[in-house]
Amino acid sequence: MTNPMLLSRVYLLITGFTKHSDVTDQLGVQPSSYWNAGDEYKIANKVAHRKHGSWTIGRDSLSDVPEDDQLFLLIERLGPSASALSQTPKEWDKKLVIVHQTESPNADILLSLESVAFAARIGAAFWLDIYSLPEEIDCKEEIK
Repeated sequence: MTNPMLLSRVYLLITGFTKHSDVTDQLGVQPSSYWNAGDEYKIANKVAHRKHGSWTIGRDSLSDVPEDDQLFLLIERLGPSASALSQTPKEWDKKLVIVHQTESPNADILLSLESVAFAARIGAAFWLDIYSLPEEIDCKEEIK
């Protein structure tokens, strides 16, 4: 029996603002990706407009690097901005997102005390996005 494949992605997501530059300016960190309120996007072959902004920093794609290691690297990267993160407007919603994709029917995630303490310090919730895929599905293909 082989070990089930595990892929994951960890990032900080901030929403609830209008312009991404407001977040970037306050934190002094460039995002991995963003959009602004009012930006156009396509859904079901129709053009729609974003209702809020989205600002993320962290991994852009799934990786076989363990979640705890990804969280450690993200926290290390955000460390100098922790004070600014804790003082963001209350309308800004902050989440540390963990996307966990595995072939195992048992999907568990252990969060270190340091990760939980950092999330509490900056006022962020954890969002655990878990996918348990059957073994016959190639786990290396990203879920779109």
